[in-house]
Amino acid sequence: MLVLACAAGSCLLLASGAFASTKYSIEVQNVQQQTGASAVLGGYGTLKYKQYSLVAKIETDGNSLSAAPVLDLPNATTAYSTGAAVFPTGPGYSPLWPSSSGFNRYQLGNAWPTSAELAANMGSGTFTFILGDATASPTLTLDTANPVLPATPLLTGGGAWSTGILLIDPGVSTTL
Repeated sequence: MLVLACAAGSCLLLASGAFASTKYSIEVQNVQQQTGASAVLGGYGTLKYKQYSLVAKIETDGNSLSAAPVLDLPNATTAYSTGAAVFPTGPGYSPLWPSSSGFNRYQLGNAWPTSAELAANMGSGTFTFILGDATASPTLTLDTANPVLPATPLLTGGGAWSTGILLIDPGVSTTL
């Protein structure tokens, strides 16, 4: 399944699926910060986040896998000469990344300033998740070379822009 979503200045193309009770996803994110009525900066300019990222997630309801999960890339890349990236894990291969569901998940993420660098470093095509003891190997296909991302959403009303900051008068009822 592919889903295109955009909220709070962050747009992503998401490929997701489920294998038994484990859920997995891979997404390309295009992060932009609005700095004026019609102006945006790639990434979060003031926080110095890079604009394009690839994030892979494995949800196991907080359960540990029998081995550290691996993301096999479509091919060897500049960043991963072996063609694979190992997810960070805790003691006993436990997931480390807090999720909104009240448990930890496995998550791997890397970011670059351009979409060309994203594709060069992560590859484009079929990604394979190797879960635990490698008896489960679900695959997802994602085009990182030519991701389809929606137009950047812009805040069009409420407050006033001043040197890249939206000012809102707390004494006035404002709808954004």
